[in-house]
Amino acid sequence: MTDISAKEGEYAPFLLRPAARDYIWGGDLIDRRFKKGISLRPLAETWECSIHPDGPSTVASGRFSGLELREVLSDHPGFCGGLCPGGELPVLVKFIDAKQNLSVQVHPDDGYAERVENCQSGKTECWFIIDALPGAELVYGLREDLPRDELMRRCSDGSIGDCLRRIPVVPGDVVPVPAGTVHAIGAGILMAEIQQNSNLTYRLYDWGRKGADGKPRELHLSKAADVIRMPSFIPDTGRRRQVPPGTERVWNANCIAVDRINISDASCRVDRGTASWSVLLCLDGQGRIERDTDSLPIEAGRCAFIPACSSAAVLSGSGVFLAVFTPPSGTF
Repeated sequence: MTDISAKEGEYAPFLLRPAARDYIWGGDLIDRRFKKGISLRPLAETWECSIHPDGPSTVASGRFSGLELREVLSDHPGFCGGLCPGGELPVLVKFIDAKQNLSVQVHPDDGYAERVENCQSGKTECWFIIDALPGAELVYGLREDLPRDELMRRCSDGSIGDCLRRIPVVPGDVVPVPAGTVHAIGAGILMAEIQQNSNLTYRLYDWGRKGADGKPRELHLSKAADVIRMPSFIPDTGRRRQVPPGTERVWNANCIAVDRINISDASCRVDRGTASWSVLLCLDGQGRIERDTDSLPIEAGRCAFIPACSSAAVLSGSGVFLAVFTPPSGTF
């Protein structure tokens, strides 16, 4: 563990540098749109705020620059405001570029993850659509109940496609994806994803696609059948909407809350004081995070961590942002 002593400006917000993932369905839109300078191709995902060992993000500004975020939070548990003991952030923040369809998949809830996957958390997530080609759609739930044996047979022979519910999406849509939901991101969609800090995915069907080794990618049918929520479980898409001006709460789940901020030459408070850490993701435009004497610019495609502190952090500028945090108990 790095020995980091307290210094002036210790609670200043800082930018993060993402981990990059090259899943076969990705493209290059994240790099082109947000000018990230990442040469990896395909560039499917960037893990913008992550303490997960499969893709930790690093600090990109300030006195902790170059250190992994997990290390900084472990050395400074006060940055999390006491709501995340040991620096274990409950959240993972991503950009996703689906040049091709993602596999049809499902994620477990916390209980199944604890029983079966060595105490990892489950994976509930929420999608924020940034861009979508005309006609782009999501797989979102099943159209009908399926007995376990039939579900596994249909996944194996490819006929599961007849049972999938599809919904169109446009920029600005917000789509919650509870654990246990059968889902897939369709081709032509760029999104931000806010999810639990987990990398557990059970693949049901992959459109007959082969991996880089020329073999079909692995399916996880038994575990997937265990965790799919039925009968007739179709999540409520009631939070699909365009982006109004101001600040609105758009998602609450599993100790994670998300406010979407749309400002034009305005300012607003973006932290929760001593109560919680905050993560600010800029989807469009640019802004500046001010706290005490510290000032941090943030532009489209960048992510900042705001340590919990008694003094307020204020965002000013013009753009669309997601503010992610853990609220005190009972404030959902």
